[in-house]
Amino acid sequence: MSQGPDAVAESASEKTVRAPSIFGLKVWDSVKELTTAFTHRKFSILKVVDNMQDCVECGNSNPAKLRLSSPPSHRVCVNATSRLMVLHRHVAAARVQCVVSSDTQDPSEADMAAAAVRRDGYTVLKGVLPRELVDALAKDFAPLLEKRMAHPTDRGPGRYYVTPPLTGPWADERLLCHPRILAVVERLVGRDCVLCQVGVDTPLGNGVSEYQTVHRDTGPLFPGAHEVPTFQLAVNFGLCDVTTQENNGPTEMHKGSHLWSPERGEVELAAGRVMLEPVHTQMGDVVIRDVRGLHRGTPNNSATPRPVGVLGYSSRWLRRPEVEIQVPRAVLDTASPRLRELVRFEPVVEKVGEYTGIEGYNEKALNNTSGGSYR
Repeated sequence: MSQGPDAVAESASEKTVRAPSIFGLKVWDSVKELTTAFTHRKFSILKVVDNMQDCVECGNSNPAKLRLSSPPSHRVCVNATSRLMVLHRHVAAARVQCVVSSDTQDPSEADMAAAAVRRDGYTVLKGVLPRELVDALAKDFAPLLEKRMAHPTDRGPGRYYVTPPLTGPWADERLLCHPRILAVVERLVGRDCVLCQVGVDTPLGNGVSEYQTVHRDTGPLFPGAHEVPTFQLAVNFGLCDVTTQENNGPTEMHKGSHLWSPERGEVELAAGRVMLEPVHTQMGDVVIRDVRGLHRGTPNNSATPRPVGVLGYSSRWLRRPEVEIQVPRAVLDTASPRLRELVRFEPVVEKVGEYTGIEGYNEKALNNTSGGSYR
């Protein structure tokens, strides 16, 4: 008589599976111990099943999945620290399948998106943010832009950067902690990443904005050395559609240039080998990009401003004081554990003052962090 999935899961979680030592080191004694270990490595257990395929080969192209196979002596492919490791274990009685955590995201989407960022420097996720949330952000942003426009611009003619206070829709966890966004972010900069920036970049309409110089948003981590894996990401989201039809100033990017040093960027530009491509999005879409990639803003020839928000996520050891987020105590007190973890290094304030239009992330700060702009 066959058992149902629930019965299989219950019996498997209690059954001890003895495994040999490797190089004299003891390995996990039971499925339960093993799954606990991987949970501590930022994995979450989804289900325990059997009578599936016999094994997962060493060449598994999906490192987000762990599979323990029955019968014994088959291979186990594990992604524990963003590297695919192949372990040989004697495992019987059950097959455990895990995926990297972030609530309800599709692991295949997150894997492909992270791979695209590693390869191209950016990717687009469609339909992430709810329309009503984007509408609320756009409504809240309009008076902030008016205050910012009362002061000189430092992003080029007709282009303004705004740091909105972390209140109202800007503190909404559907924005700051969206599982589809964090699933990709965690794969690139770690589960212990931090949220370090909330801002909006806006070229005004009617052609008053111009092409920006081609630039990267940060210098090299180790000047003179080869570029390292991703350590800082920008997540951009339009508060309006940014499309060819709108003609409202899409950002242009060069695929793969996040792996170039600033010196190589200068050489490629001088040789005419930088091929910038516009990135078009609709409201609700997000662009996740490595901030080292070469890009530029383009003129907004529509009749209205084109605000595009940015969330900055980085490895936990990277500090960016020029874009710090002042976290109101009231927001922190009601925040989820995940949001509290993301802003753990940001200053907490009892009350956020009214936005004045004066920006700390100004031209001086840009020059100190961009690693050079290329003309």
